[in-house]
Amino acid sequence: MAILNEKRGRVIDMFEPFFLLQVVLSFVIGGAVIGTMTVLAQYLPQKTAGIILSLPITIGISLFFLWFVSPQDEFISSFDIIPMGVSIVMSFLVIYIYVAQLFKKRSISIFVSLSSIYVSWLLFVISTVSLGKPTLLSSFLAFFFITACSQWALFRLPSEPDQGHSHTPSAKEIMVRMVLAGSVVALSLLTAKAASPFWGIFVGVTLPSVYPSYLAMLHYAHGPGFLIKVLRLMPTGSTTYIVYAFVVREMYPLLGPWMGTLIAYASTVVYMYLLSKITIAVGHAFHTSGSPILKAVQKNRS
Repeated sequence: MAILNEKRGRVIDMFEPFFLLQVVLSFVIGGAVIGTMTVLAQYLPQKTAGIILSLPITIGISLFFLWFVSPQDEFISSFDIIPMGVSIVMSFLVIYIYVAQLFKKRSISIFVSLSSIYVSWLLFVISTVSLGKPTLLSSFLAFFFITACSQWALFRLPSEPDQGHSHTPSAKEIMVRMVLAGSVVALSLLTAKAASPFWGIFVGVTLPSVYPSYLAMLHYAHGPGFLIKVLRLMPTGSTTYIVYAFVVREMYPLLGPWMGTLIAYASTVVYMYLLSKITIAVGHAFHTSGSPILKAVQKNRS
């Protein structure tokens, strides 16, 4: 009876005017930030644009608004799902790219590839409901294992020669990304209020929305081979989301959401810079090494 009353109270709280205002604001701000970043990236140097587009924008805005609608202890404890959730998202990217190679007609390929992502997400939801919330340790173990497997799977795919083309999003594509990003942020708030902060963060981190649309647009414009080129190091880069989330976890209770968000993004940019340097150094060592094992891997990739 107490559980039923608690759920009923959560549903009633969803219709409070102030909460509905927060939902609307989260939708508008989430979409506006994504749209602004996408447009801004077209006029900045390539490296700067890459940093901007790689920042955890949707997750960042979701966590910011979830802080205001969640009890602090529940908000903090819900972060345990984030490492596993991020790695699952990376596996969705790999699934899309592999499925996309199976069909020559792009419309069919895009439809089946997108369907595979949503079916995989539903299976992840069902498994989370069945098995319960992961511990932080199990979440990190899953992150390292799944991310490593995803990165290995992408390295196995043949790399196409650089044909020099890039993708400039159209006004329609930008609008679609804005609506999808705003929808995810707003839905994460509604889910947190209706269920719990854990499920709000779950939706904000894992729900397939912005990135499947991005994949589909690139796929339609340039073909599946272009996806391999663009996303080859995405699993390694996903560690930036973990850095951001856990800086937020530590900073929000100490400094509040405004200063905590600023420090989290600053920390993420610094980490991205260091990661890029390490990636370049490792890549250089990989290509110049005379190791028979590395040569065999290079041969398989080509």
